[in-house]
Amino acid sequence: MLIDCIIGYINHNKIITNQSINRYRDNNELKYCIRSIEKYLPNLNKIHIILGQNCKPPDWLNLNNKKLNVIKESELYNPIQLNSETKKLYYHKIKNLTEYFITFDDDFYLNNFDLFHPLRLLNLFFYKLLKHYSSLFYLLY
Repeated sequence: MLIDCIIGYINHNKIITNQSINRYRDNNELKYCIRSIEKYLPNLNKIHIILGQNCKPPDWLNLNNKKLNVIKESELYNPIQLNSETKKLYYHKIKNLTEYFITFDDDFYLNNFDLFHPLRLLNLFFYKLLKHYSSLFYLLY
């Protein structure tokens, strides 16, 4: 089963004046987001990058990569939406989108966290045990 990833991205040079500069500051989050997807999602089909407010893609991005599809917002909907949750309502219009896809923002990352590893389950058991008895100890002292 192949999975597509959709990443919302806005260029740091495209700043709306009434909002904080920290909201749109570029710390190369997109680069690390793409790297984490390539590393931890082996059944990746394509990465679709939605350019917010029709901004330009970063200079380091290889636009010739076959697994990469860069889309301007105006290709999906008009007028351009400022609400990022509203934008997601139009993701189904992306051409050649697989049946299964994951949506990201540029500051979301995947990692190699195995929740069902036996040691993690043991930690979870002890955590719940301590949490349960900590309230009892609190009442005693």
